[in-house]
Amino acid sequence: MGCGMSDPVRDFDSWTVSEYVTQMREFIDSIPSDSVIIYGASWGAGLTVSYCGETDFHKVKALILCSPFLSARLWYEDALENLRAMGGTYYERMLDCVERKDYGKEFTCILAEYNARYLFNLPEHREWAIAAAMEEPNEVFRRLCGPNDMITDGKLKDFDVTDVLDRIGVPVLFMAGDSDAVTPGRLMEYQARVKGSRLSIIPFAGHVLASEQFAAYRETIMSFIRDLDRPAAENPYIAYCGIDCMMCEAFMATRRDDDELRRKVAEKWSALNGVEILPPMINCTGCRTEGPKTVFCESMCAIRKCVREKSLGSCRECEEKRTCGKIAPIMEHHPEARGNLGL
Repeated sequence: MGCGMSDPVRDFDSWTVSEYVTQMREFIDSIPSDSVIIYGASWGAGLTVSYCGETDFHKVKALILCSPFLSARLWYEDALENLRAMGGTYYERMLDCVERKDYGKEFTCILAEYNARYLFNLPEHREWAIAAAMEEPNEVFRRLCGPNDMITDGKLKDFDVTDVLDRIGVPVLFMAGDSDAVTPGRLMEYQARVKGSRLSIIPFAGHVLASEQFAAYRETIMSFIRDLDRPAAENPYIAYCGIDCMMCEAFMATRRDDDELRRKVAEKWSALNGVEILPPMINCTGCRTEGPKTVFCESMCAIRKCVREKSLGSCRECEEKRTCGKIAPIMEHHPEARGNLGL
C-alpha cells in the first residue's frame, strides 16, 4: 500500500502491521487454491512471518524468507556488526551521526559505503549503492521504517516476530547473500529455530541478491519448491553428510559453466585453505551423482569414503550418526544438514 501503483494510505496514524496482514489474508483467500507458498524479502519476510503468527498459518504450504527483517533490534545489531567489519572509523562516525540525528553529508557518505558492501556487493553496482544512499525515502517508508535504511524509528521500531519462528511447522527456506545486511550468523540463528528448514547463503551477493546473482537465486528457490514433495533421502543433490550440494559455489559454477565464478571461488578457497586452488579445479556435479568432483570431494572427504565403504545411501542410514565424530563439524557449521539426516 502507498507505493508504486497501489492505493495511497489515507490514514497513516491508524495504519498498522495488522492492517497489512488483513489485506494479505484477503488477497490469499482470493487465490483459488487450498494452500500457497509465500515469498517475503527483507521487511516482506517480516510481514510474512507476522501473517503466519496472526492467522495461525492460514493456507500456508511453505515459506521462502529472503534476507529477512524479523526484528528491528536485531537488524540494528547486524548493521553495527557490519560497520565494525568495514574497519577504519566507519563504526564510530556512524554512531556519532546517529546520536546527533545528523543525517547529512557525512552520514550519507558512510551509508553509501555500507550499501556498496551489504546492500549491493558487486563493484559494477557501486553506483546503485550510492544512489540508494542519496535517495529520499517515500512517505510510506518514513512512516513505517524511518528516515533511512539504518534507523528504524517509525511504526516498526518495536517490531519483532522472532517468537513465531518456534511455532513454524511448514517447510521454510531461509536465504541471503554472503555479504547481506542480515549477517550469516543471524540467518543461522533463525534457521536453527525452525526444525527441518533449509538455509542458503548465495555467494558474491548483498541484500539485493536477486539483482546480483539471479541465476543462483532462481535455482535456489526452484530447487526448494521441487523438493517440497520429495523426501531429502530421495534428493540426489543432498550430500552423504546432509549438506545441499546445490548450494555449493563449485556446484553453481559447474551447473552454469561460469568461468568467472570459478575464478572467484578458486581465489576464495585458496585463501581459506592456504593452498593454491586453480579455476579448472572448480568442477563438481554433487558428491552422490555421476560426473566430476572437486579434489576434496573425490578423494579427501572422510565422510564420503566412510558411507561408500559401508554401502549406505548417506549418513542418514547409519546407526552411528548421532555419535559420529566425522559429521559433528558438519552439524555445527551446517545446521540445515540435521533435518536432511533425520536428526
